[in-house]
Amino acid sequence: MLGDIKRSKSITFMQQCFSEALGTFMLVFAVGVTQGDPLSVAPTLWAAMIATGFISGAQFNPAVSIAVMVHAILSKAHDLKNKVIMSIIFIIIQLSFGLFGAYIAYFVINTDYKPLMYFDVSNDYLSGEAFLAEVFFTTVLAGCAVTAGNFTKSNILAGGIVATTVSAGDFSIGKYSGGCFNPAVGFGVNMIKKAIDGGSSHRVWLYLLAPSFGGVLAGVFSTFFLHYKKDVNQMRKAFY
Repeated sequence: MLGDIKRSKSITFMQQCFSEALGTFMLVFAVGVTQGDPLSVAPTLWAAMIATGFISGAQFNPAVSIAVMVHAILSKAHDLKNKVIMSIIFIIIQLSFGLFGAYIAYFVINTDYKPLMYFDVSNDYLSGEAFLAEVFFTTVLAGCAVTAGNFTKSNILAGGIVATTVSAGDFSIGKYSGGCFNPAVGFGVNMIKKAIDGGSSHRVWLYLLAPSFGGVLAGVFSTFFLHYKKDVNQMRKAFY
């Protein structure tokens, strides 16, 4: 799977951690400097996956790491303890470099004309509505990250599917909730905005909890659907 953590003798744990740090930085920086433009953010995510060689699973998102961890637990994956520990470490790295990426983005673009963006709920909608919207599309996004690699041998194609899902979600609900789907992005951008410019935390709790819950659901659903992968492959052979 795309989001899976694969170990080999040629790939060290430190290289995987660096991959997650760099990829998350690129993603959050792109969100900051483009004001969250989905036509810029999604290709940047895809480019970050390719640039880091998918050696860590190209997660760059705590919600995806949570989905991978839940899937590993429910499917009783080999070397489960190490996978859980690695997922937790990846989440810490992603949140840390999300802050760093947002901090650098602030100094690159922040002016009176174009201040650093932040995520918040539209005035026309309730926090509960935005929460559900973020949960739904994060579930779709993280679910694609876990399952896409199982249905194609190409990591590049699987990465493109995930990146496209980001754009689809942003175009669908961006005007309601901001279209975050990533705790590292929401936490990084909103906390840097608060730390430097002051003011409220802009519902940072929503952009931490909603995507995280979506990651849990994605792990559950992907485990359920991948359980029937062999049956699906047999049906394909029979009908095609």
